[in-house]
Amino acid sequence: MCEDHRRSCPGEDRISSLPDELLHGILVRLRSTRAAGRTSVLSRRWRHVWAHLPELLLVEGDGLDAPSFLDKVDGALAGYSAPTLERLSISLPNRHDLGVSVRRVQPWLCFASERAVGALCLLVPPPISSPIEHVIMWTHRRPEHVVGKRDKAEVLYLPAWKGATKIDLHLQREWRLRPVSAGLFASLTSLTIKGGCVKARELTALVCTQCPRLKQLALDLLLLITSDISLRSDSLQSLQLHIKNTRRLEIVAPRLEELSVDETTKAHISAPNLAKLTWLSDVCDPRQHQFTDVSHRLRLLKISSYSAVAHLTSQFDEVDDLELEVHIPHGTAAYESFLNETTELPKCKTFSIIFCKDYHDFMPSMLQLLRRCNSTRKLSVLFRRYDGPWVYSCTPSCPCRLEESRNIGVILSSLEEVEITGLTDQKEELEFLEFLSHNAAILKKLAINWVRLFSPPPTKELREKIRSMYRPNVSVKFHV
Repeated sequence: MCEDHRRSCPGEDRISSLPDELLHGILVRLRSTRAAGRTSVLSRRWRHVWAHLPELLLVEGDGLDAPSFLDKVDGALAGYSAPTLERLSISLPNRHDLGVSVRRVQPWLCFASERAVGALCLLVPPPISSPIEHVIMWTHRRPEHVVGKRDKAEVLYLPAWKGATKIDLHLQREWRLRPVSAGLFASLTSLTIKGGCVKARELTALVCTQCPRLKQLALDLLLLITSDISLRSDSLQSLQLHIKNTRRLEIVAPRLEELSVDETTKAHISAPNLAKLTWLSDVCDPRQHQFTDVSHRLRLLKISSYSAVAHLTSQFDEVDDLELEVHIPHGTAAYESFLNETTELPKCKTFSIIFCKDYHDFMPSMLQLLRRCNSTRKLSVLFRRYDGPWVYSCTPSCPCRLEESRNIGVILSSLEEVEITGLTDQKEELEFLEFLSHNAAILKKLAINWVRLFSPPPTKELREKIRSMYRPNVSVKFHV
């Protein structure tokens, strides 16, 4: 541009001359509606640009006190001018002085329905300084003891709107969530609700009737009354359920591929396309938990308790990735139960074990788990400690202390890679490493992740000692 032309246009603002679509793209990249709103002071041209943004991201910042932040949310929604909105995200700070009530939040949901918000994320965390009664209620008391209080709780209505494609709600536990029965979430494919309490029939109607295209569903809720839940959907592909007070759970989902279940006394599951199963309940009883019309091969089977292993593993002949959490309670009977439950394990390519070290000897327990894993290619072991150093406290008569428990025949003819996290320099852990060096004939890689919380970083001498256990062609690496 020539100097004469510059002088002729001394006040020209080329950014402001851009079309609204480009200005919206610039402001969206600020990742803050509050920051975008500040551009109103630049000129008359910028005064209402932010009010037509395709996204509103309202998060705490700039040192606002709690009431001011809530007022800013209300003001931003009141000042928004566009008839529709692609994304609305409201994330409230986790502070005890915030004092958020249902009456404050309800207009936000109404705004989302009126503007046909495509993606809604609402995060209302619980207060930091909760009363002690609230803590006791959610950590020790049975849920049915507090149902009466929920009948008097504030009700948060969830209206339906056709434009929604994704809804993510994180609510306070004491809130009563009530989906409005009229209307459809005709385009909704992803729904997450964590916190709050609902009635079973309202939840069933929401999922099965009002969301005909739902593919991903994650629920962490409390039922007002102990009830049965029936979820039937031809569209669901991923389902995560943590619903307290569930008496019996029925799932009929022909397209379901991923399922995570917790807090259910009885269950009937029909999912012919199931590929990934996470079982978080401590019990899986063949008389109470039934799987019909499911595949006998899974890509992933994750079990949080060994007591559920026997029934679950009998359902599936082969699993690509098997993840098992092992915490064996104190006493001979508990260890014998562990032996009985883990007699049969499915064939797997990757075996991940979270081992809670506390009462029983480690090596016999690990040998019990590995005896059926002659087809495993990768082994991952995570040591989890709750009470400091590992202290043996079982009786001399416990099977884990008997010599024959250390002579279990184990064949690891396919094992190529091992990853161990949380290792220390304790004798039995080093014994396990030496066992692997003698029994994994084609082992190629060993990765050891040291955790500072459990022990100081390995010394040079210890690293060399471990390396000396293995053949030169085995790659041994340490990560701290």
